[in-house]
Amino acid sequence: MSALRRTVRAPGLVAFVLLVGLLLPAGAGAISASVANRAMGPFTTLDDGHLLGYVVELAGAQPALPAGAFLAALGAPSLAFVLFFVLTGGIVARLAGRSDFGGNAARALPAVVVQSLYHAVLRAVFLVLVFLAVAPAPETVAWPILALAYLLSVHAYDLTRVRACTAARRFHPKLAVVAFRDVLTRAPGATAAAVGLGLAGWALAALAAYLTLAADTWTGPAGRIAAAAGLVVGLLRLSVAVERDANTGQNGSTRATEAT
Repeated sequence: MSALRRTVRAPGLVAFVLLVGLLLPAGAGAISASVANRAMGPFTTLDDGHLLGYVVELAGAQPALPAGAFLAALGAPSLAFVLFFVLTGGIVARLAGRSDFGGNAARALPAVVVQSLYHAVLRAVFLVLVFLAVAPAPETVAWPILALAYLLSVHAYDLTRVRACTAARRFHPKLAVVAFRDVLTRAPGATAAAVGLGLAGWALAALAAYLTLAADTWTGPAGRIAAAAGLVVGLLRLSVAVERDANTGQNGSTRATEAT
């Protein structure tokens, strides 16, 4: 079964991800607009040729205003990240064709937290080593390599979380190490697909940010749609890790033995 088919076979999960992607930015934007309206009071515009000065003065007089702007810019993505992190076990189970979404999410969460900590250390070491290796190279070469290294580490994290949900020794630090090794040395097709989806996610995030900052009548909803599409791409990327893990098991190198 391909990663795309796994995602298509979970329409409820896709609908949930889209709903979260649409509602969280809308809610954050509504809170931000409400804070801004209260701070402005009876005034409707600041643009008389001294816009920046007025904004700085208003932010100093109304500390809630920059807090509202922060919520709109970072609050929704942060909440989405926390929500999907907590639900990792249920999402992985659903992509794998299993039921009991809530039970799987609860059972997998402790291992996902522990493996995320292991992975964070490995990712830091990996990226530092790559940075030291490419530092002498021209920027036009170094930055793409660093971006690729980061996307590889993201795929390794996805694979680590997937295996943390079902491995026999799910708290063993070798689980995260093996995930990194597999991403760097095995199944180049799956790795390329994950990297491509990671690039698509970056593009949609940049588009969503641009449309949100444009602040036109149609760009707000368009930005929320782009953000929701980015979450679906993230779901597809996780599905690639689920498919990769299933294929690894079929080839005889099981999760249980790799973590021992």
